[in-house]
Amino acid sequence: MKNFYLLVLIALLSSCNSTKRVKQNLLSGNYYEAIQMAVEQLQKGKTNNKTQEQKLLLKEAFKKYKDKKTDQIKFWQKEDDYKNAEHIYTAYLDLKKVQNQIKPFLPMQHPDRNKPLKFDITDYSGKILQSQDQYLSVLYQDAQNLISPNDQLACRDAYSKLEKIQNIDPNYKDVEMLKEDAYQMGLEFVYVKAYNDTNKVIPKPLLSELLDFDTFGLNDFWTVYHRETQDNINYDYDIVIGFQSIIFSPERVIEKERSIQETIEETGYQRDRDGNILRDENGDKLTYTKEIQAEGTLQTIRQVKSVQVTAKVEYFKLPDDQRTATHNMNSDFVFENVYGDFSGDERVLNDQEVDIINNKAVPFPSNEQMLLDAGDDIKNRLKRILKRNKIGLH
Repeated sequence: MKNFYLLVLIALLSSCNSTKRVKQNLLSGNYYEAIQMAVEQLQKGKTNNKTQEQKLLLKEAFKKYKDKKTDQIKFWQKEDDYKNAEHIYTAYLDLKKVQNQIKPFLPMQHPDRNKPLKFDITDYSGKILQSQDQYLSVLYQDAQNLISPNDQLACRDAYSKLEKIQNIDPNYKDVEMLKEDAYQMGLEFVYVKAYNDTNKVIPKPLLSELLDFDTFGLNDFWTVYHRETQDNINYDYDIVIGFQSIIFSPERVIEKERSIQETIEETGYQRDRDGNILRDENGDKLTYTKEIQAEGTLQTIRQVKSVQVTAKVEYFKLPDDQRTATHNMNSDFVFENVYGDFSGDERVLNDQEVDIINNKAVPFPSNEQMLLDAGDDIKNRLKRILKRNKIGLH
């Protein structure tokens, strides 16, 4: 019973608070918010006095919302541009939406009088169609005027407007064709090339990997990167990757020897003088544990070879061939193989040391193979430079 009264109290407080919030929104001119809160309370289907009060608040909020929207529409109708046309069209849609939220509760009985509570419901179908036609017409004309082979930004704006038209009417006039024209004229094309200014040979597979922009994720909707020029395209930018130096270290073999001593626990079976295993009264074998000093000598042999690659990434704005940015790139790759030999009690070795003595010597990689192995690091560093400094109109 105590819980029941608590729930009733919470419900009453919630109802009071919601009514208060609706009134606050009305006073603040937030009529749409007031309507949403009142509708939410009516949807709960309660019949207490506070819910009844929501009906009067809903009627007042709806009237003020409708008057406000009507005044705005009259103001926007004074100037014929696509923004105002959009506002008018959206306003009629909003009015219809709000009315559709209220209609399920109609007819609504006045809480204090024995008569219906009247709501001024209007059929906006004609207004919506008329304002939609006007909006699409103005939007279409604006898009047509913006499409120009000499203004990429304007073409992108035109494309955006044409998409808005298609979202409302997918079959409107020749919008699909105009969109393709706007898209092609709004694209930026970037030609990326690499050159070798070192005295070393760069393997062709590596250069091919470095210029594989499909794996870089650089292409976006308005920017396309090419590694080979196409005759029918006027490029907006050149990106030039210049390899300046490639330095290989000598092949080195580094040997180290160290003694290892560890106190370890040794476990075994207890035996008599004749070597027989001793047993207890139950017949179980007797064991022993003792600490012993184990030792040995580990010889570690490291094969090491490295390559350092430096390059310069330059951006050039076309057609003037004006350099707009320069970025330096450094990449280091190290080949290392560790193996070894051990003499002594192998129980002193840890897992890493066991791996070392189980490993073997391998041939040093060639310089070409070193560059190919360094390719992932070079590509990742180049990718970071290109992604941080993406080309694009702003």
